[in-house]
Amino acid sequence: MISSISTGCRPRSTWPSCLLSIPRPGARPAASASSPSSFAPGRRSRSATGGFAALGARAEWLPAGQTLNDYYGFESPLDRLCQARGKVLLLGSNPANVTLLHFAEYRAQLPDKRTERHPEVVLVDGKRTILEVTALDCSAGIVDWPGEDYFGIR
Repeated sequence: MISSISTGCRPRSTWPSCLLSIPRPGARPAASASSPSSFAPGRRSRSATGGFAALGARAEWLPAGQTLNDYYGFESPLDRLCQARGKVLLLGSNPANVTLLHFAEYRAQLPDKRTERHPEVVLVDGKRTILEVTALDCSAGIVDWPGEDYFGIR
C-alpha cells in the first residue's frame, strides 16, 4: 500500500498525471489515502460504476465530461488517457484485467456488440436519484468468441 506520495518541491500543477480506476462504488484507491484533498470536485469522474480519479497536471481534464452511459467509451477518462499518450502501470494485476481494455472494446470494429443496462445512483439537483444506464457488457464480453480471451493477452 502506498503510504505517501513524494513530489519533491515541485508544485502540484507540474506533477505527472495519474488516472486511478475506482473498482467499486465507494472505494478509494490506496494512493489517495495520504492525500484526501487530491480528489477535490472536478478530479473525480461522474460514474459510480466506471469511476476514475485523477492526480497531477491534467487532473481536471482526465475525468471531465464522463457520461453515465458508455462510461468506458469515447470521451471517457480512458479515451482521454489515450489522447494524452498515457501509460498503464500494473501493480500485481493480470494484463488481461486492465480497465483500459474496455475502451479497446468500444474502438473495436465489431458488429452487434452486446450491451447491458443497470441502475446507477447519481446526484441530480443535490438529490440521490436512480437512473438506468447502458454500456457494453463488461461481464460476459461484448461478442461471442471462441476460446477464453478475445484480446489474446494470456
